[in-house]
Amino acid sequence: MSCTDCCLNGERQVKFGGNLNAEVLLVGESPGYEEVRSNNPTDGKSWRAILNELRSSRIPLETCFFANAIRCQLKKDSLKAKEVTNVRKCCRSNLVTIIKHVKPKIVMTFGALALEQVIKMKGIKKARGNFYYSDEFNCWILPNYAYGYVLRNANEEDNFRRVFIQLKEFMDNGWKIKDVLDFEYEEVDSIRELLDGGFPRAKDDSCYYTALDTETQSTEWFSPEGVLISYSVAVSENKGVNIVLHEECLPGEGDFDIMIQRGGTKKAPDLAIIGVKKDPLYDQKMEELKELCRRRDIQKYFMNQKYDTHWLEREGVVELNAAPLDVALAAHTLDAPRYMNASLGMLLENFCGISGAYKEDFSEVEKSDMLLQLRTQRDKFNRYASFDAIVTLRVALKIIEEFNIDRRSLNYYINFAHPVETRFLYELEKNGILVDEALLPVVSDEINAVIDTKVKEFESLCPKEVVQRHEGKFKLTRKAILSDALFKFEDVTKGELHDFGFSVTPKELSPKTQLPKTSKDVLKVLLDSDKVPNKAKDLIHVYQEWSQYNTIRSRYIKQLEDCITPDGRLHPTYSLTYTSSGRTGARNPSIQNFPKRFEAAKLIRQLLVAEEKKVLLETDHSMSELRWTAEEANEENMKEIFRKGGDIHLFTGANLGGYTLNIADKKSMISELMEVYSLDGSSKEFTSEC
Repeated sequence: MSCTDCCLNGERQVKFGGNLNAEVLLVGESPGYEEVRSNNPTDGKSWRAILNELRSSRIPLETCFFANAIRCQLKKDSLKAKEVTNVRKCCRSNLVTIIKHVKPKIVMTFGALALEQVIKMKGIKKARGNFYYSDEFNCWILPNYAYGYVLRNANEEDNFRRVFIQLKEFMDNGWKIKDVLDFEYEEVDSIRELLDGGFPRAKDDSCYYTALDTETQSTEWFSPEGVLISYSVAVSENKGVNIVLHEECLPGEGDFDIMIQRGGTKKAPDLAIIGVKKDPLYDQKMEELKELCRRRDIQKYFMNQKYDTHWLEREGVVELNAAPLDVALAAHTLDAPRYMNASLGMLLENFCGISGAYKEDFSEVEKSDMLLQLRTQRDKFNRYASFDAIVTLRVALKIIEEFNIDRRSLNYYINFAHPVETRFLYELEKNGILVDEALLPVVSDEINAVIDTKVKEFESLCPKEVVQRHEGKFKLTRKAILSDALFKFEDVTKGELHDFGFSVTPKELSPKTQLPKTSKDVLKVLLDSDKVPNKAKDLIHVYQEWSQYNTIRSRYIKQLEDCITPDGRLHPTYSLTYTSSGRTGARNPSIQNFPKRFEAAKLIRQLLVAEEKKVLLETDHSMSELRWTAEEANEENMKEIFRKGGDIHLFTGANLGGYTLNIADKKSMISELMEVYSLDGSSKEFTSEC
């Protein structure tokens, strides 16, 4: 494909620039307005920031060549996804030509589009800061964020800058990757020497400490096909050891058999039965592990304590003492928006300043079959396992330093976040929720019947010309049907005037397609409008009813079917780290998002049942999480407000607005606010908002 095939053909191309014998080639996403105007690839704000970083890192500009993944200005918001793909395909040959001509030692890409254009890799967040070798270009690729992304996410500025430091280290190291985290690892049969005083000791001599991590077959601790393969501990900040508990063997020749996916795809997996045998020293190893977990003089740090605890308990470890730090949760406590659902690699980079060291030794496919990796790549398996324990320890020690400075966050972590996460939420995960499996197909059939009825009802209300226009493709999942039925508009891409239905003027057009939007907000505006005919409103009401039931079927019934475990339960994963607000999030399934405020929701909620001789309770404790937070963190201002019946939301809002309120009940607070804002009692908008 070439420029003549491109939908941007005719736009001004911005030249590439720099030293044609450069050793460093930098690739942005596409030129901006300033670059197009001057025909200079480095005139824009983003490139000026990049040049400043190169200078700050002492990377000579004369060693660099500057290019863009797309030569013309790419306005993604005004293009369809297919058009963006077309532009990328047409323009890649330009990029390939210049990289092969310059023959750089390394290419730094900026943003997801540039990364995908150079090495056809997706996932900029995971790729940023890691080195990848390109056989196509015979050089290294070092991805970084686009500077525009950094401007929108200020907390990523240090990570953006750190990649330039990596580039300089790569250059100074003779164009070789510097191993920034040297460490030792080994597989051992016993940790007795460590238990007898071999772990690092705290500066105040109060205890020993280590980090503990598990390697498992399956990430589902409740699965009968899951296996705790090994555990690893950190001997120091530079050494880790791995202790193998289970290995693969032929079916029928081990302690038990399991069925796993070995090959195929997610939709069409190749299933295999394999045998699993305990290590010959299993009993001794488990006794040492139980002692380690039981000991109160050895502090254990985790990356995801709940997850590891489930696996340990499954193997018979029922007592876990002196486990004060979950590094993912602790980082989230220090900065929730930044460390929401953070990876261990991200924590290593942000707390220890080490980039690119946390490499994915195993691919996602390999990690789904870790018993196979142990059997075929044992040394690599031990390195991978030991590295996690070392990194967890390093991050933990840095977080402890942060907590020593930020005592209020430490207080919140100790008294609220950690006990809620590792005790309360752990028990919720462990107990699960019982599902009435016999009722599931009945409910599914009922939902399908309602959906079919709503489709027929919609079709009967729909203008005949629209029905005929979409004959054979009359599915309400196609938004074009609703648009044609409601709106009068021009399809600019086809040059057609659409006026087949109720001739309503569109309230909003999509910037990419220039077609009418049919979002919930748009439909609500139409229903509230006096200019929309009643027949059109009737159609919208039926569409909304269909949409509710269709969502129940496609999203929630599907989640239930996929997540029910052999014991007939759901075992969602809960965590405070899934949100940036301090509230609890749930996954697999997202049980907290199950609907409850419309008729169809009752169908799915009746599938969640109580055990025999028990009942389900639905409770709504007013501001319960904030009350717990105030009590456990001993936050006196919050506690005082709650003691006197005040509404903390009103109190906080008033203070943010620069007003001081007396701590009183909600009614008097509203009256006081109304007086502050000179509102009379008829101000329904204000009081309802409160």
